[in-house]
Amino acid sequence: MSLDGLNLSALVQELNTELAGGRIDRIFQLDKFTLLFWLRLPGQTLKLLLAGNPEQASIYLTNENFESPLQPPGFCMLLRKHLEDGRIAQIVQQELDRVLYIDIDTLGPQGIIITKRLVFEIMGKHSNIILLQNNVIIDSLRRVGLNISRFRQIVPGKTYESPPGQQKINLLTQTDLTEFWQLFLDATTLTAEKALVNLAFGIGPVTAKEWLWQAGLPPSIKVAELDKDDLASLQDVVTTYLAYFKTHQTMPTLCIDTCNRLLSISAVKPLRPSQVEATCKQFSTMSQAVEYTHKLRPIRILPEKDLLVRQMTAELHKLERKAEKLAEELAESLAADKLKQQGDILMANLTEIPPHSDSVTLADFYSPHQDAQITIELNPAKTAADNAQKYYGAYHKQKRAKELLAEQIATCQQEQAYLDTVLVSLEQAYRNSDIEEIRQELVAAKYIKPTKRRQSVPPSKPLEVIDAQGTRILIGKNNKQNDVLTFKIAHKDDLWFHTKDIPGSHVILQSTGKIDSEQIGFAAALAAYFSKARNSSKVPVDYTKRCYVRKPSGAKPGFVIYEKQTTLYVDPATEQGEKLL
Repeated sequence: MSLDGLNLSALVQELNTELAGGRIDRIFQLDKFTLLFWLRLPGQTLKLLLAGNPEQASIYLTNENFESPLQPPGFCMLLRKHLEDGRIAQIVQQELDRVLYIDIDTLGPQGIIITKRLVFEIMGKHSNIILLQNNVIIDSLRRVGLNISRFRQIVPGKTYESPPGQQKINLLTQTDLTEFWQLFLDATTLTAEKALVNLAFGIGPVTAKEWLWQAGLPPSIKVAELDKDDLASLQDVVTTYLAYFKTHQTMPTLCIDTCNRLLSISAVKPLRPSQVEATCKQFSTMSQAVEYTHKLRPIRILPEKDLLVRQMTAELHKLERKAEKLAEELAESLAADKLKQQGDILMANLTEIPPHSDSVTLADFYSPHQDAQITIELNPAKTAADNAQKYYGAYHKQKRAKELLAEQIATCQQEQAYLDTVLVSLEQAYRNSDIEEIRQELVAAKYIKPTKRRQSVPPSKPLEVIDAQGTRILIGKNNKQNDVLTFKIAHKDDLWFHTKDIPGSHVILQSTGKIDSEQIGFAAALAAYFSKARNSSKVPVDYTKRCYVRKPSGAKPGFVIYEKQTTLYVDPATEQGEKLL
């Protein structure tokens, strides 16, 4: 849930106060949509995060330490070139719209100050971050060409055009709201909530409902149903509410339901929760409130992770097409026995076949039906014996092909199963070290080419959980870790868990004596969560002693065989798994 324009104005005011004059020290692109600016100010360093994610676009100051990608994307390098060492002059909001302009003074040739503008459009799936100079686009986080939009293109070299404006009234800049209230009363066919949202800049449904509730009016009431007292009450509420923003007397507040889901975010404390069973959390700054919403629903798309997912998904699709073709060829090769039968029938009737015939109809002694006949195609230029040998030759060729195709299909299925495990590992990889290990594994398997001059990262470690009885549970995060965890860390009497016939992590429940059914069930639930069946229920999970798990010679990373297992059907441990990730 994004801030509406009115509440965003409080955040903009806060950012202006904190950041004006700050020097841009470093710029990072944390994932496909997220930028992080390190800003130097007297005696402190601040971090400004711009999240252009279509599902959760926002801007705020943060104290969190983020991992930056090993190789910065091209847009990040461009911003470093143009903006590093520049100073933030101001942050401006377009009317009360969700479009921000960050003006940055940079030092040009011969010491001339050049102001460049970073535009942040917070517009849901159309969110974008655009770098301008003299209102000409240098580049953007997402390019919008003619094939995407006929009316407004965002491409380098084109003059920047602001998003289409709306015929609304900015309540914060109006000293007299007479015109607004007259337009409001004229919207007789609309509900009061809809009229407020349609006529006023930056007013979202949450704010409109809050105003109506404070005025003692239901959101569904139509404008035509309001009497003079109702209107006067609503006018008083709006005037009081706007005064908080004009005097900067805000109290950032979040409303969260019992499932920890965000219901509303406001710069002014609401007098009523958005829902009956809701909790309101107050913060000292708008940045803290917005950052908390991201922690409720974290969305990060690491560039290297995204690239590997796309590459491995493409490889998986190739294997699927290959498997289909091999299956078709195998179906054709299954006709090999019929070729041998035709050869046998010809050899048994050599004297009855007229010379230079292009076909012959003979008794089919292979058929279970008495007096059955079969028509066999012949080469007129060959003798009957030569035609029979031709069918025998085709039979042996098809037989060899059938054996070879069976091997190829088995190999293809193994590769598909392996890439499924890689994609599961990537899904639960949220650190550069985890992604780098998977990349190295794929390089070793020759699915991708090695790249030179990569920054070294420390090896990642398996996830660790301590259950209610104090016993350690270890979870491999990728195939390499699965092998190390199972065959180097685990002891022979430890319990080993894995989803049955489903790609997933190896899970080790360390044996410290007697293990009860509750501990086994919890470890199995973790194995279900860290698998491809994460979103399913009643997931089959096998467990056995580690000593019964073996790795076949030459097998791909993470692949094992095991015996003496017990199968449990469990629901994934979603809550514990999400905390670990």
